[in-house]
Amino acid sequence: MEGILISSQTEAEELKIKFLGNLYANICFRSDISKAHANQLIKTANNLSFQQFCILQLFNEKWTKTIQFLDPQISRFEKWEISAIDIISETRDLQQKGLISIPATRDGGDNSAPISLINISITKIGRLFCEMLSLEEIDSDSLNKMNDLTSIRD
Repeated sequence: MEGILISSQTEAEELKIKFLGNLYANICFRSDISKAHANQLIKTANNLSFQQFCILQLFNEKWTKTIQFLDPQISRFEKWEISAIDIISETRDLQQKGLISIPATRDGGDNSAPISLINISITKIGRLFCEMLSLEEIDSDSLNKMNDLTSIRD
């Protein structure tokens, strides 16, 4: 049992390596990123899971699609609700880190309650994070698996 847990943790961390490398490389070429900001980006990236990278990139794609078409309906998530507890936890963590914005709800502050994603958005910091890690390079299979759980993409 312990071997299985260690193996799954190692595999998940290995998926992040390419994107952490992208972050380090991109920091070197961005004069607008201060040392303090670079350290914060690195710390945040190290603390996120590959699953969170996928969630964030799906929101980034949704934001890009909304901007490109300037269609207010594209930004609506009326039929989508996150109900899987692990995805709720990962999404709330992204919110706590300021990478996505979720409007206040009337669930009494229950952070384990399903999340209705009407008007949810990726923040400016979240978009920069996607750019710096080059999350658009996440393989389509990983993004499609996450989208199957969340329906972020239409």
